[in-house]
Amino acid sequence: MTHSGYDTPEMLFQVIKQKRKQMIETANIQGMESADTLKCSQELDVLILKYQRNIKTKDEINEGANNNSSFVEI
Repeated sequence: MTHSGYDTPEMLFQVIKQKRKQMIETANIQGMESADTLKCSQELDVLILKYQRNIKTKDEINEGANNNSSFVEI
């Protein structure tokens, strides 16, 4: 399991999609400013930030590996 608590970025992306759907459904029922909608929105923000950090970290690792002269592609 990765440091973000999800095995892959794809798994995290699926959780993001589910949370977004939950937030929209909650907003439709309870209103945009309800406590439950705001809580879902904040949770979604955290998930998106984790996803962005995960992708950035992977890009940095790949970029570093590509620039490393001792890197041997297998």
